[in-house]
Amino acid sequence: MDTTFKQGTLSVWYDEQGDGFIVDPNGERTFVHVTTFGRIPRRPVVGDTIFYTTAIDRDGKIYADYAWIEGLPAPRRRSHFRQHRKKSRPWGLTDVVLLLTVILLFLVAGWLLTATFAGDTITTTVTQTSAKRPGPPECVIKGNISIDTGEKIYHLPGMKDYEITRISEEHGERWFCTEQEAIQAGWRRAGR
Repeated sequence: MDTTFKQGTLSVWYDEQGDGFIVDPNGERTFVHVTTFGRIPRRPVVGDTIFYTTAIDRDGKIYADYAWIEGLPAPRRRSHFRQHRKKSRPWGLTDVVLLLTVILLFLVAGWLLTATFAGDTITTTVTQTSAKRPGPPECVIKGNISIDTGEKIYHLPGMKDYEITRISEEHGERWFCTEQEAIQAGWRRAGR
């Protein structure tokens, strides 16, 4: 942006489009839009003397970015905000470390909550199972014998069929305190 004020004459003005061209004393044309003038009491007309500054757009073309008509009050400088706007800065090492720390804290907190609630569920299941059957409360592994195949399968608390599996000790089914005990007695772990 060139902050040097230039003076020119409005040579072309398309009022319906709200734009036109300023010609400086050297004959160079500069595009101008009505918004460049800010709030003015009248529209620009061909022949007005214009004071202006220039900038370059993305396509490399020069345009008036601040202008006023001679004899009218100068508008507030719109580009002032753009010049002094805080620019975003790239992320530094401290920002990245802080972000990763926050993410890690959320993950740890989530894991702790999950572990706490899962622990409560397992404890509740063990307590409920213990209350429904005879024997030591720590023996909660169900040793079941399949009616169809006679296969011996054991179920752990939390497995899919654990709750619906019933133990009939009169048919040879039993409770185990550890998986090792069940395996040594000839049972295999259920698939789900």
